[in-house]
Order: sequence, then C-alpha cells, then structure tokens
Amino acid sequence: MKIIPFFLAGLMACATVFAQSSPVLNPGDFAACFDIITTGAEPFQRVMLRPEVFRYSQSAQLSDIRVFNAIGEMLPFAIRQPNEHSASQEAAQRVDVYPVEASVHAAALGGGRLEIRQNAGGTTVVIEGQGAAVQPEAESRVDAYLLDTRAIKARAVALELDADFDSAKLVPVSVEASSDLKNWRSLAAAEPVFRLGKGETSATRTTVRFANAGSVENQFLRIRWSNTARFSLHAAFLKTIIADPAPLVPDMAVPVGSPVVFDGRSAEWTISTPVSFTQFEVKLAEPNTLVPVKIFGRKHAGEPWLAIGRGVIYRIARESGESLSPPLMINSGSYQALKIEVDGAAGSLGATPPAAVLRFAPREVVFLTRGPAPFTLATGHSKVGAGQLPLQSLIPGYKTNDEQALPQATLAPPVISDNLLAKPVKTVLGIDLRRLVLWGILIAAVFLLSGYAVSLLRKLNKAQADRK
Repeated sequence: MKIIPFFLAGLMACATVFAQSSPVLNPGDFAACFDIITTGAEPFQRVMLRPEVFRYSQSAQLSDIRVFNAIGEMLPFAIRQPNEHSASQEAAQRVDVYPVEASVHAAALGGGRLEIRQNAGGTTVVIEGQGAAVQPEAESRVDAYLLDTRAIKARAVALELDADFDSAKLVPVSVEASSDLKNWRSLAAAEPVFRLGKGETSATRTTVRFANAGSVENQFLRIRWSNTARFSLHAAFLKTIIADPAPLVPDMAVPVGSPVVFDGRSAEWTISTPVSFTQFEVKLAEPNTLVPVKIFGRKHAGEPWLAIGRGVIYRIARESGESLSPPLMINSGSYQALKIEVDGAAGSLGATPPAAVLRFAPREVVFLTRGPAPFTLATGHSKVGAGQLPLQSLIPGYKTNDEQALPQATLAPPVISDNLLAKPVKTVLGIDLRRLVLWGILIAAVFLLSGYAVSLLRKLNKAQADRK
C-alpha cells in the first residue's frame, strides 16, 4: 500500500499549483470585448451594459467583468443596478361603485349624458336627454359600472377589482375616465382579468393597470367588459402613487429561441448563459391562446427538475391590437435548462413551438478613466473571481446617487473570440461528464482507502496471532 503516500503527495502538489498567483489578465483572455465610447473629460464615467454582456458572461453574478485601458491595464470599477431603488410606493383606496343598467348605458353610448341621482331609495345612474331604444329583456342587466374618484388627488395607476366573473375564461376589462359623464378618455383597454384553476393550481389576475399614471380628481371612472362574459363587481380599490420612483431602465432581453423539446403541452429550453435572472418571457406562436403553466429549472444536466414558478401565458388578438402576457416571475438563480408544462388538464401551448426570452435586471458599470483611451469592457472568463469595488470605495467622498451625475458612456458591439466561448456541457446518458468523472474519482478513493484499511486490519490480526 505504498501508493497512499504518493497519492497524498500528488494532492499536495496540485494544491500548490492552484495556490500560486493567477497570471496578469488582458482583454485577449476574455470571450467578448466591448469598446467603451466615453463622453467628456470627467475621470469617472458610467456605461450601461448591453444584452450581449449577459449572453457571453461566464459568471452567475457577472463577476468576470473587467475594464482595461489602451495599454492593457485593469481599471477600478463598480457595478450597480439602476432600478434597485426605483419601485414606486402605492396605496389603495376604496371608491364608491354604481351599476349602470344596459338601457341607460346604451343611451349614453348613443350620445346621452349619464347622471347619478341620490334619493331615499338609494343611488341610481340614469340618462339625461334622449335615450336609445333597447330590448325589454335587457332593462335589468348591468352593462357597466361607474366609480366615484372625484375626491382622490394622487395620481392613479391601477384598479383592484373584487368581482365575480366566468372562471376558466379571460374577461377583457376596459377603464375610462370622464369629468362630465359624456366625454371619455381611455385609461386601460381590454386588459384581461381571470381566475383559473383551484387550490394550488389556481392563477388569478384581478388588477387592471393603467397605460399611464394620471390624475382622476373631479372625475368618474367607467368599467366596461365584453357583453358575452359574466361580470359582477362588488367593490373596487383605486391604487395611487404616494412616492414617485426614479425613471426605470428597461430590462435586458436575451432571446433563447425555440425549445429543444416540444410536445404541445410542455416545452424545454437550453440556457446558454449562467447569469442569474428572475423573469422568463414565453412568446406564444398562435393567437387566442391562454394557458396556466408551471415552470421548472435545473442547474446541471441529468438532475431532477425543480419547480421554480408558475403563471399564466396568453396571446389574445383584438381589433385594437394584441394582449400579450407579461414575463413570468421565477426563483432567482442560474439554470442550465428551463421547462414549462401546462398546469392542469385544460389548455395547450398550440401546435407551433413558442419562443422564449430571458430578462435580466439592467446593470451599469462605473469606472475610472486612468491611462490612454480607448477603454475596453471585457467578459467571458470562467476562472476569475469578482473584481469590482463598492461605489463608496471607488468614488472618494461618495454620497447616495452621486453616480447619476456622471457622464454616460456607451458600449460598442462586441468582438467575440470563438475559442474562448463557454462550451456546452458534455453528458453521458444525460449526466454531466465532469460530475461523472468526479464521482468516479471519489468512489475509487473510497475503494482505495477501504482496501488499505482491510490490509492494515489483516496485518494487525496476524501480529496478534503470532504473539499468541
């Protein structure tokens, strides 16, 4: 068993090699390089990352980013998230709701003016002026609702609806505003609300967000929906902004194309970047499709799928344009593959495979322009650690949001070194080959140590027998 000391000596030698200092890096060591086009002569500048940075990075947290000057010197830099503190603060306030019968609403659509009357019997909505003829059976059917928002001074952004409507069906709801109950302006057009499934498989959307935040003071809101859908409103809550957010920077979108596996009820995509993301957008190929889905992910080939989210995806064609589902929220992480499955028995993804897009929170690099230009941002290196500094360490005397006053540089399109791009993981029977080799080494080491222990035990037993 003299092999054991040699085995341990080999491990020590490997550890010594890896403990040695890393070689000096230069832009040619990275898979993707972007020229930075600076503005002005300020020593500190900031630059927004392009989607290609997320595509070619080989680090879950973008830790392989570096900034160089023209002679290859690495420059100090920091990475920030522009939208980190940009969420608006909202408050919800209940508003009075008045049903509008079909006959009254038809007259209003014909040019009449709505009027709210209060008497001992309650509050009713009537028409002022000439009314349109309606069928008698439609007299008692509620065709719209008026909401009294005259006393609300804050800017409105959405309506939260407490309503009964057809289950397992998308109900398009429109919201309009008026100060005279005759001339109306659109706040939200055919926004879908739904309540699908039951229990753990349920998916609900009862919030109608407005196209733009705006004042509704001294105005009424009108809610309308498709005549073919059942809709009964019990209460409504108007969401208003109580604190203005900073302007939002759009998410970085990286397409992943068509799925590698598709059968009409499930689709699977291979993810080529390890960068962590929290939103997954599925673009259905066929119009008038709506389906609840479960989302699964795995970090390595051959591992079991883990549930990381659920939601509803849809594509509804209307005269005013298409209604598309927003990106699906998932558990933040780095995934090698993603899969969606139809949630429940009903529904299908269609006959044509959907496309997909990864959405990343935008990032901005703040750097010191030391040395000669042009400056280069590089990424795509699997063996480097984090190199960025906190903003407080980068900028002397830093105060919150000081970086927003810095000049805004831009990134040129990347120069790609194909030989340095991340290679697809090799698999054997669906198992990561690297993990298979590591497990093989571990098992071999266990057998080796077990053999050494058995041999030692036999020698001890023989020595004891000889003494007896």
